[in-house]
Amino acid sequence: MQINAAMPKRISFLVVNHGESTVKRFSVYSSLIYLLLLCVVLAGLCMGVMIYDYLHLQKSRGYARRLEQKVASQAGMLADRQQKIEDLEAGVLDLKSRILALGDLEEQIRRIAREGHGTKGESASGGAFGIGGAMPEDIAPWKQKSRDERDMIARIRGQVRLLTSTSESQRASLATLLGYLNSQKKLFDCTPSICPAHGRITSRFGYRKSPFGGRREIHKGIDIGAPAGTPIMAAADGVVIFVGRKSSFGRTIILDHGRGLTTRYAHCSKILKKIGQRVKKGDIIARMGSTGRSTGPHLHYEVRVNGMAMDPSKFILN
Repeated sequence: MQINAAMPKRISFLVVNHGESTVKRFSVYSSLIYLLLLCVVLAGLCMGVMIYDYLHLQKSRGYARRLEQKVASQAGMLADRQQKIEDLEAGVLDLKSRILALGDLEEQIRRIAREGHGTKGESASGGAFGIGGAMPEDIAPWKQKSRDERDMIARIRGQVRLLTSTSESQRASLATLLGYLNSQKKLFDCTPSICPAHGRITSRFGYRKSPFGGRREIHKGIDIGAPAGTPIMAAADGVVIFVGRKSSFGRTIILDHGRGLTTRYAHCSKILKKIGQRVKKGDIIARMGSTGRSTGPHLHYEVRVNGMAMDPSKFILN
């Protein structure tokens, strides 16, 4: 190829064929060469831009896919979290209903306790049963559930605070009520309330015709007839204050139940407890017999209040 230094308008190319020893000459305009070179440069630039855009697009597509997967994962997590919050919300409502039911049960117990005591809401000491366990009125079911997570969490926290306060009041109230019922139970346990022996009542409390001579006399207890050896039970919790023979009553055991209450069990064949021993209601304390002045095996049972004989049948609940 030969190029004129003066930049001729045409450029010649010589092609030598060594096999035939011939030379061929081609001439082209220089402007065409420049145009072809420019086209090649522009094509290279365009190809580079296209390759860069393609690679960038592929990278963007990969990032978009990863972002889409992340968004989908976060959406699933948010949905699961919201579901858990809604479940917690439902659990708080269920807890509220349980506390309300507990309050109803407490009121029923109080009503029974009041009826048993014969007063209107006061204990034997004159004090009120307790502070009560009513549910605050501002704990109401949520009629519209917001989908806003912060609003739901704030609402649940508020309900939990109210329920916590209510449960504390309920606990204190039930503790007071339990203390009252325990005191009533102790009072009941120390009050003669059961029949001390299984058998048939052969003589009741009050005036009667004496089985010895037929004269009119006052009978200060009840007689329960049964075979000799029949178990005799304590009619209430108490302490043994007498064991021995009492003139016409034969072998006798006396229990002190406190508050001026005593019970006597006479005509026993055998005494099973000693003075000073504590007994529980229903404990076997003696065996039925016919000691002392008696027409046959039976138990003479008395209840005394401050030394005065009372009708034992008024105390028997079973």
